[in-house]
Amino acid sequence: MYADQGAKLVKEAKKTQDILPEYNIELVRDVQREIRTLHHNTTVLLRQYDIRNSSQENPGASASIILHHQSLKRNKRCLLAYHYHRLKKIEEFCWELGHIPQELLPNLSSQETDFSTEYQSIINDYSSNFTGIDLSSSLEPPKDPYIEIRVLKDCGEIYTENGLVTLSKNSQHYLRRTDVEHLINEGYLKHIK
Repeated sequence: MYADQGAKLVKEAKKTQDILPEYNIELVRDVQREIRTLHHNTTVLLRQYDIRNSSQENPGASASIILHHQSLKRNKRCLLAYHYHRLKKIEEFCWELGHIPQELLPNLSSQETDFSTEYQSIINDYSSNFTGIDLSSSLEPPKDPYIEIRVLKDCGEIYTENGLVTLSKNSQHYLRRTDVEHLINEGYLKHIK
């Protein structure tokens, strides 16, 4: 059935809203191939039936052309939605972490890697105009300046306003949000709510 492959792309993007899975090059190529086929079929049908003059004489031809064209447009929208979702996730990583995590780099296509590099460069250029302000911090003010965190990966020692704190795996601490927010974003710590 037409546009089934495109629907699979959208379902994949929806299932993986919180993560960035490997770029599905095979499915993307299948959808692109189907778009080219639908375009070719639409063009052939338009040449075969002069639709402007005979749409009322041959409603089947008109319906066929409309079906092919609408399927083509749906596939295009599915491709755009899939890529939009991935680019928004890349932008989110660039703003929150300052980079794409190493373990996710193999999941990106070459174009996405280029995009993330360029986007990070733009963010760095923009941020350099605002020295002393962390543009990657949350826009919502915290309800409490202190938060309880659990250490997911050994972080060693960090210096806080109240002194030295050792962050060893599976330990829990009650610290100032501003002292540990970057480690939460990096995935070393987890905020316990």
